[in-house]
Amino acid sequence: MRTNTQRRAGWTLIELILTILLVAIALAAVVPFLGGTFTRSNEPRTQIVDAMELQSGIEDIVALQTPSTTLPQLRTRVGPEGGTWNVHLTIVENRFVGFPGGAETAAPATNSLLKITLRNALGERITRLFSDPL
Repeated sequence: MRTNTQRRAGWTLIELILTILLVAIALAAVVPFLGGTFTRSNEPRTQIVDAMELQSGIEDIVALQTPSTTLPQLRTRVGPEGGTWNVHLTIVENRFVGFPGGAETAAPATNSLLKITLRNALGERITRLFSDPL
């Protein structure tokens, strides 16, 4: 009587087919949950880039204000409300304001506070008050 003491190495065709089938079923269950993750994976980067553009835009306006620049000149250089700044940003406000009694009100051009607000494509805003240099 002979006994088979040698063990076969490798997989049978049925074992291989079953393994591929189980992996396919597992992937079919996981892919719908991950599909949205892959398509939205760039959103955080876009938000950061837009926020940095917003900050950079207001910094560019701050750089325009030199000791010899008056607030009416700065207002003219920035442009009208509804216009664009650095292509990607919208000028929401560009006006003189005052705070009598603690409430914000419109003020004449002789006022010493200029309010500039910029908005990016995501709707985020940044506001800066400019005053005459001392």
